[in-house]
Amino acid sequence: MGLFGKRKSVEGTAQIVSCSRHNGEGRWQNCRMHLVVQIDGREPYPAETHQIAPRKKWPQPGLTVPVTVDERDPSKVKVDFDAMPTNDDRARQIAEQQAASMGRASGSADLTGLLGGSPPQQVNIVGDIGQVPPEQLARLEQMTGMDLDGDGTVGGAARPGQGAADDRVGQLERLAQLRASGALTDAEFEQEKRRILRG
Repeated sequence: MGLFGKRKSVEGTAQIVSCSRHNGEGRWQNCRMHLVVQIDGREPYPAETHQIAPRKKWPQPGLTVPVTVDERDPSKVKVDFDAMPTNDDRARQIAEQQAASMGRASGSADLTGLLGGSPPQQVNIVGDIGQVPPEQLARLEQMTGMDLDGDGTVGGAARPGQGAADDRVGQLERLAQLRASGALTDAEFEQEKRRILRG
């Protein structure tokens, strides 16, 4: 019997937009998550789920996780924690990737050999993207060719005419959209707004 009893379910993935924090020392706790779900045959869609989560695999915003979805009611989504690595394992893998890439020539580092296949389409950074040192973030963006912090630049190369003030305005606009969609509480919005304005 699956996660939804006798009802049919389909497998997919979801990107975590926001989630509640782990409190205390309990090995398992209830976690509230806002997700963007992707399953075959359907456009990506937002969903919210409350689920008991293990502390060692506590979800974090930005991660893409495996999910199971009720075929008859796609709003019923369960994260498959059994298929996820622990946060320690994920952090170790990211550290190994960064260390290996720093030994290569700067610029367009080739991650194909490092990861045993094609270069990754997404880099999951453990924790708050704002806590990653700017020089490391710029290096990751150059390696992947992706705008990881959503500031409109890749590798710290600003577009003509775009300054720090423009970056903050864009970040605040995205933050307001997250609050309007219900992905952030008012308290979380205010906290992130203060962090952005402190710059």
